[in-house]
Amino acid sequence: MLRLTVKPYRATTPRELEAALAAIVSDGMDGLLNFQGALSIISSQRIVDFAATHHLPAIYQSPLFIEAGGLMAWAPDQAGQWRDAARYVDKILRGARPGELPVRYPGRYYLTINRSAARGLGLDLPPALVAQADRILQ
Repeated sequence: MLRLTVKPYRATTPRELEAALAAIVSDGMDGLLNFQGALSIISSQRIVDFAATHHLPAIYQSPLFIEAGGLMAWAPDQAGQWRDAARYVDKILRGARPGELPVRYPGRYYLTINRSAARGLGLDLPPALVAQADRILQ
C-alpha cells in the first residue's frame, strides 16, 4: 500500500490557477500531476516554475512542459494528435456527423525525462526508469 493522498485542484481561469497553486503549497502537497488543457498549456512556464520553486516533483501530460524545464511527461505524440484532429475537422466540414465519428485513443505514450530538472529537485532517478525513457533532456 502506497499511502498516498490525492487531491484535485481544478482551475479553469488564470485566477483559479493561481488559487490552486497557492492551495497546493498551503496543503503541503509533495508532488504534482498536471493534466493537459488549454489553461495549463498557455500557463506551462508558470506551472513548471511553480513546481521548481516549491521543489515539487511533477509529471505532465505534454512534453512541452519538459522543454520548459519540467521533470517528466507521460504523453502521446502531440503532433500526431493534432494531425488526427485536423482529419476529424476535415471529415466534419465534408458533412460527417461528429457523433458518428469513432473515438480514437493514442496508440502509444512516450516517457520524456529532464535530468536537469531532476538535479534541481535533488532527485536521483532510478536507472530502470531512465532506461525506459523515450527521450531524455540533459
